[in-house]
This record gives sequence, C-alpha cells and structure tokens, in this order.
Amino acid sequence: MNPGPFKNKGEPAGIDAQTQQFYSRNASPLAESYRFASGGIETWFDTAFPKGARILDVGCAAGRDVSLLLEGGWDAFGIDPCPELIDEGLRYDAALKGRISVDALPALATIPDGSFSGVLCSAVLMHLPEEALFDAAFGLRRVLKGGGRLLVSLPLDLLGEPLAGRDERGRFHNGLSPVRLELLLSRLGFTCIGRGENPDALGRAGKKWVVLLFVLGTDGIERSIDRIESVLNRDRKVATYKLALFRALAEMGITQYNKVRWVPGGLVALPLRAVAEKWLEYYWPIISSETFIPQIQGENSQSRKPVAFRGLMKELASRYTFRGGLPAFLLEARSGNLPREEKVLYSKLLRKLSDAIRAGPVTHSGGGGTLRQVFQFDPPTASIIMEKGIWQEFCLMGPWIRDAAVLRWAELSERISKGRVKAGQVFSLLAENPLPEREVTDARNLFQRPGFHECVWTGEPLHKKNLAIDHAIPFSLWRCNDLWNLFPVKKRINLQKSDKLPSRRLILARKGSICGTWEHYHQEYPVRFNAETESFCGREIAGRAQWQDRLFSLFAEAVEVTALQRGAERWEP
Repeated sequence: MNPGPFKNKGEPAGIDAQTQQFYSRNASPLAESYRFASGGIETWFDTAFPKGARILDVGCAAGRDVSLLLEGGWDAFGIDPCPELIDEGLRYDAALKGRISVDALPALATIPDGSFSGVLCSAVLMHLPEEALFDAAFGLRRVLKGGGRLLVSLPLDLLGEPLAGRDERGRFHNGLSPVRLELLLSRLGFTCIGRGENPDALGRAGKKWVVLLFVLGTDGIERSIDRIESVLNRDRKVATYKLALFRALAEMGITQYNKVRWVPGGLVALPLRAVAEKWLEYYWPIISSETFIPQIQGENSQSRKPVAFRGLMKELASRYTFRGGLPAFLLEARSGNLPREEKVLYSKLLRKLSDAIRAGPVTHSGGGGTLRQVFQFDPPTASIIMEKGIWQEFCLMGPWIRDAAVLRWAELSERISKGRVKAGQVFSLLAENPLPEREVTDARNLFQRPGFHECVWTGEPLHKKNLAIDHAIPFSLWRCNDLWNLFPVKKRINLQKSDKLPSRRLILARKGSICGTWEHYHQEYPVRFNAETESFCGREIAGRAQWQDRLFSLFAEAVEVTALQRGAERWEP
C-alpha cells in the first residue's frame, strides 16, 4: 500500500507529495496546454448534465472545463488541490473569479452536503492512493443531491489496461480500473447509465480515456453503508478502538465470513474472541515499536492509565523480540506449540483485548446524536451482534472499508500524539502483514519428502527440483498463507497461474487431488490445519465425517465470490 496520503504541511490530504509537486512546479505550462486541448470529457456535458444545473468540477486544474460549462449554460464551480493552477486559471479567465478555489478529495471540506446536481471528476481518482478511494467516493456522493449525476474519466493504455505506478513525470497512478470503480460506486447507491472511450485530448500517444456516467439513487432510506461511514468519519473518537474494530470486521468479511451465526430478527453474531485475535495482530507492531505511539487521548509513556492491554502485549511481544517477532508467535499459536508461560500470557491478553472491544467500540459506535447504535453484545455467547445489512456491507465493501480504517487510524494516532508521531510512520506499522508474504515453509517441507506427489492442477508427477507451492486464492487478493490454500504444483504451472484464480471447471475436475492435499496436511500438521480450517469454515470440521466435502464446497465458494467481487482473472493450464 502506498504511503502517499499522508500530507506534509500545506499538502492536501489524498494526493502524494511527488504528484502534488509536479502540478505545482508545472502549473503555468500545464494551464497553457489545457487551454488548447480539444475533445475529451466536454463532449459528454450535454448528455450528462441538464442545462442550468449546478455543477462541481472536482480537480478542475486551471478551470478549463468550468469555463466551458459556464459558456454552455451551466452554473459551474471548481476545486483543485493545487493553488498554483487555481492562480493560473484566474489569470486567464476573469469569469472564474469566485468560481474556482482550493480544496481536495477525499474530504471536500469546503463543500456542503447535497449542494450540487452534478459532479465532474475527470482525470482525478487515478492519483489517489488505494486507501483514500472509499472516502473519496463518499465525498463525491455526499456533495450530490439525490438523482444527481457523476461524470468520471480514467486513463487507459492502448491495450485497455489501467495505468499503475509512477509515470515518466513522477505522478502516482493507482491502477484503478473502470470495473472496480463501477463496483465501488454501485455499492454506494450509484447506477452506471453511460460508458464510452475518448482519445487523449492533449494528443498524447499510447493513452486513451474511459468515461463513466453515474446517477445517484433518490431513496431517502438510511443505508447500512451510511452508518458504517458515519462511524468511520464522523463518530467522536478519543481512541483508535473503533477503527480497529471496523478494520477487523472488514477483513473478516473478506476472508472469514463463515464465522458469523445468522440469528432471528435479521441479525448476525460474530465471536468476540475472533475480533480480539485480529486486534492482537494490529496492535502488536504499534505497542512493540521503539517509539511510544499513544492510542487513547492523553496517553503517554508515563501514563497512569495507559491502553488497558498495553502491558500484557508489550510483555508478550518482548518474549519474541529475538525469536522471530509476531510471525513466529502466530505460527506457534496456530500450530499449538506455544510454551506454557507464553500460552498463559496469551490467554490473559485475549481477555483484556475482549474487554476493551466490548466496553469500547461495541458499546460506543454510533448512538450519538441522530446515529443509531451499530453493535450490541450478547454475554451468553460472547458475541458481537449487528444487523445483517451491516455485516453484508462489511463483506461486500471489505477491501475499501479496511483501507479507510487503516488510513483514519494512522491519522488519529498522529492527532492523539499531538504530531510527535507522524501518520506515515503509524501507517507503515499497520500496513505490515503479520505473516511473511507467501510463507509456505511447512507446505514445502511436506511435499519435498520422498513419495508420490502430483501437481494439483495438472496431475503430473512432482519431484523436489520442480516443486512450487501455489496459493489457490492468490496472496495478493486474500493475504492468506493457511494450509488449506497452499497446493503443490510444478514450477512452470505456478508461473503460468501467477495471481489468477483457478476456473470453476478446473476446481471441480481436480477435487480429488485438492482433497488429497488437505488429507496430507491433516495428518502432518493436525493442530495448525484444524485451527486454520476452523477459522475459514466457522466451525471445526477437519476429522469429522465427510469433512473434505464440506471444506471443498466452502473453498470453491470462496474462489467464486473472490472472482466476482475483485474482478480477478480466471485460469486453466
């Protein structure tokens, strides 16, 4: 994840310093080139916006499109994060005075709710880091009236692929695809009503633009996603706990959705302990950091009332300082190999974490002002209770909610520390994966032993020299090193598959080999395999009658859900 959203003094949130500096340094020649551009997004104005409508151009640069909209009969305004470009626009066109000003996504801090009938957002979303997209989409939605129109453009190369990484001028591109943007906006109440492609208005070779037109739904019913967004961005926060809870729920909605129980009254129940286990992974890097990073208002290194679980977590982390840190602890815990003292300490820490979750964010998320309480706690089952619509949004919007929560957490930590700790530093700690990428040691050790092993995806014999371990659901999508997701394959097959998902036809055809791999794991690493399959399936299944069929069904379902939600490419050998 890119650390770009963290602003230096005077830098608008949501755009990284290098990109911002490019536009600031080159404001004059850029404004000149924009003035003489032709074609492009303006060919959509008549289709997108009713004449006379009040339109906001988000990322207006020097105001070229605002000028065109005014000339065309629209009541247009514009904002841009670059003051130098705004100054250039005002120098060229006096009619823009009072019409363009400095502001930026994701906050759009100067723009009131529901104040525009149309929003233009051309060549802007591509520059935002992944973790800012959720808030940016909400910002666009917030300033639009019900039934309002949103016109967006994104760059593609000539092969139709989204641009990603730094371009030749040093500007950041997030690789946002039209399909992914449409998915995000559709879940926020937008409907795509138009799509087309335009050549580059500046005549640059190798680049074209996709244009998407959306309309915002007009129903006034409170959506579950609105309640989630309200807690993320508006709920009062004196600690990072609410953000930690929302991050945990989002990640569990992506990969551990089977853990919930569906209960009467349109509710779901999620085990409190499962969230506590997530919190341990999140807070460990922060609490074990050499720099003291406060997590509640007023906390410092000499506090008499520090974070309730800080002492226990610091003690547990210190025991693993020279033993591999958090990754080593997690592997020992999952494999049932924790030493007795560490096991006792771990149990105490989980209780402390559970108490903090129950008494803090579960009790205090929402419920203030006009917000309804989001969660309840059920003591007999030690479960967090929420409406099914809330849980469904965590499942559907998990990647975006997770990123937004991490970003807000880092920013809040900087504010709580009164600037002594920078958001970028906290973000780096929060973005670390607790397990090394593609950690497959146990799987590799098992299938390197003598005996007949076959490539799961082709059935070809495997030998030590041609062995690779494949993540069936790619690590880039799930970040999952669980044994049930690791399969022995030939090296060339692993290279072919790369970060693609196996096709449904392939999964069904190779069921025998898939289940055979799981049986090897169950025999060799029973404690770890049972723990990981229980976490994935929501209950203990390994070793029970026909457990392979149950696990296979949920595995195949997870692949299909991931393909639909993430737009992942499918593969067959």
